[in-house]
Amino acid sequence: STGSTARGAALESALLVCALCSSVRLRKAGASSPSSSPGGDGDNSAASSSSDSSDPDKLKAPSGGNATEIALQELVHKACAAVPELESHMWGVWEERGEWGFDSTLKRMTTGWYSSSANASVCLTKGAPERVMPLCANVDQDTKQRLEQAANAMARGGLRVLALARRDDLDLATVDSLPDIAREEVECNLRLVGLVAVRD
Repeated sequence: STGSTARGAALESALLVCALCSSVRLRKAGASSPSSSPGGDGDNSAASSSSDSSDPDKLKAPSGGNATEIALQELVHKACAAVPELESHMWGVWEERGEWGFDSTLKRMTTGWYSSSANASVCLTKGAPERVMPLCANVDQDTKQRLEQAANAMARGGLRVLALARRDDLDLATVDSLPDIAREEVECNLRLVGLVAVRD
């Protein structure tokens, strides 16, 4: 149905933000270590990997990785394990175009990506709901109030809530680094795709 298709697209967009708007990458225990960038979403607590290196299919986090970002990466990997075709829409198709890293005042971060095969660009943003939702063109006052109530309810339950958003109308084909564009010109006209909650 149209409704289920829309929900599926929204879920895929939310997973894309979790996967690519991140300062860490998980890897399988038998794979070479990925690079990780500084920044993250502000939670600097370390998370040790529960992976056993004797099992090459288990996921391994980088040493000292950001706990919240590792949890979001694990969410994406679990979704891809359940729906394998999702993985082809996540890491493989996109070329990195740099990031506006997490800012403790702005409480958000944004990464830029370009797909030569699809000739498409995307900017992905995640951060505190109160700092991301005002930048989203698809969030009116009623929607903002409803989502704020939901976020506050989750926060009262001990969950850390992040807003996930994207922007598809910036052409990053010839952009070497996202900070070549002023941050305020990148983090505007976003489209909110969802909220995600992580237990601290």
